[in-house]
Amino acid sequence: MRQYQALLRQILDTGTVKTDRTGTGTVSIFGPQMRFNLAEGFPLVTTKKVHLKSIIHELLWFLRGDTNNDLLEKEGVKIWREWAREDGSLGPVYGKQWRRWEQVELVAPRRFEAPPAPLQAGLIAGVGTNSLAESRHTPALAQLYATWNEMLHRCYDASKKSYAEYGARGVFVDARWHEFAAFASDAYKLPNGLLKQAFPGDYELDKDYYATNKYGPDTCLWLTRKEQNINTRRGRAVKATAPWGDVVVVMDVAGLCQDHDLDESTVYKCLRGDRAAHKGWRFEVVETNGLVPRLRLHDQIRQAIAEIRLRPDSRRIIVSAWNVADLPRMRLQPCHALFQFYVADGRLSCQLYQRSADVFLGVPFNIASYALLTLMVAQVVGLQPGEFIWTGGDTHLYSNHLEQAELQLTREPRPLPQMRINPEVTDIFGFRYEDFELVNYDPWPTIKAPVAV
Repeated sequence: MRQYQALLRQILDTGTVKTDRTGTGTVSIFGPQMRFNLAEGFPLVTTKKVHLKSIIHELLWFLRGDTNNDLLEKEGVKIWREWAREDGSLGPVYGKQWRRWEQVELVAPRRFEAPPAPLQAGLIAGVGTNSLAESRHTPALAQLYATWNEMLHRCYDASKKSYAEYGARGVFVDARWHEFAAFASDAYKLPNGLLKQAFPGDYELDKDYYATNKYGPDTCLWLTRKEQNINTRRGRAVKATAPWGDVVVVMDVAGLCQDHDLDESTVYKCLRGDRAAHKGWRFEVVETNGLVPRLRLHDQIRQAIAEIRLRPDSRRIIVSAWNVADLPRMRLQPCHALFQFYVADGRLSCQLYQRSADVFLGVPFNIASYALLTLMVAQVVGLQPGEFIWTGGDTHLYSNHLEQAELQLTREPRPLPQMRINPEVTDIFGFRYEDFELVNYDPWPTIKAPVAV
């Protein structure tokens, strides 16, 4: 970790004295970079002891899409305590953006189309034909075939129970999709097609998003069951007013309850008028003037995994926590704002851009957290770990950390430890705290310093 020591020295020797949001004051530089070859060891600072338990639990908390501090406190992790409200909420911080970036839009219902005349009788439900003999032997095609087959039967086979909700109500299939080869050709070009390829069991064909009665290449996309349930069963936009005055329009009521420790059934009582408020929150259904509210929950982590597996040369394997619309509601706006993965020669590398970097307290955590994330992703996609690259924006030492930094610079860095990860875990969301073991970590003693809030 000599690079980290060099960064401390650079700030102390060349930094500019600046004011800051917290009122503490800093010594700051702009735009430094550190590179860590993960094959050489796990980049955990050795010139002071770093609390690895907090790093692991926080990273798993991000990956679950959680944003409530109470969940960290239960694990003995206190690093977010200074920013949490009484209910533990932190607003739509990292986990929300990584896993549940919300896109709410109002869709104009499409004109009800009359089904076309049936084609010449074929093999499937009287209209469909399948000329792809390999569809029953290739797993990906077999799954698409099952979707296509079910779609035709629900629309054209009166003997099927599902026909009453589809074909009997005028739902039909575009003539192009009567041929399986055309459906298979179009399937992965639909919105979320890459996610369907990478996580085939988690995404289903949906036409209701566009409020249409036709299955076709211009009316369908792949959605999770959760998204479908939100859009169809309780498809409404809800205006939620927080006790502290924030107003947000949501469709994912369950997600709002998760973030703010609310009871979902009580929220719906408020929406029905059976209650005026819940824990100081007020709710009302938004009038959409005939438009249909629809929700997509963008899971950036899944998207990144899909890109690495299927498009490893992509230059768009990026996860961003910097959601401009949500920034005002975050208790602490993202410091580690954006990261990008890169695949080359069978190795996975990651670069983090940290727009604001508290070098004494925060940066050692951030380096270790994203290095660990890189190791985890590499394992689940079957690649070797490459480099972790840390890039800083406003990179600073707080004025009440200067003595601590000078003390740390008197200490000689020790050999890097190694991180052992349970090799049985192949799902990025399947990791648990017990799956990680740090070995040969021999740090200097802890150096305490106050947190600037």
